[in-house]
Amino acid sequence: MMAELPLALFTTLAPVGAGAFIALAVAFFTTKFSDEQLKKIDRMTTIPVVVLVAGFICA
Repeated sequence: MMAELPLALFTTLAPVGAGAFIALAVAFFTTKFSDEQLKKIDRMTTIPVVVLVAGFICA
């Protein structure tokens, strides 16, 4: 059971991080953001990066 945990985490976290980037891309193409909103989005972009890196570390 524990031997399969890294694979389970990788197959869960990597697509979640990639999906978050796809959602951000769709939001950028369909919505006009103010400068203040863009600054908040830039800071929040680190969350999908951390999730994606954690998924790859599990691999």
